[in-house]
Amino acid sequence: MMKQVKRKYKRKHTVVLLDVSYEKTPDETKRAAIVDISLGGCQFETRAEFEKGNRVVLRFTVGKNKVYIIVGEIKRISAGTGTYMYGVKFDEGGFFEKLKRKQLIKKIS
Repeated sequence: MMKQVKRKYKRKHTVVLLDVSYEKTPDETKRAAIVDISLGGCQFETRAEFEKGNRVVLRFTVGKNKVYIIVGEIKRISAGTGTYMYGVKFDEGGFFEKLKRKQLIKKIS
């Protein structure tokens, strides 16, 4: 029997549109939607193809033009019918970065 791994952070299910790009080419964005998010990472869905292990920049707007930018690494990929689901682990960041993420999660969930 396989041991179940407990997640470090609780996930919140949501739908938020965003732009995703490789960290090396931030001007080449692809449209996507976050489907769940936590302090440690998120899962997004898109038709665009990204590679596992690569670093990505997630940019999205919440409320009245409040732009959030989060950087992380693609850790998991699953293909669906015409779309892909990507699991991203956010960079650790410091206290203030985690506080901003916490506020963001509260706003969108």
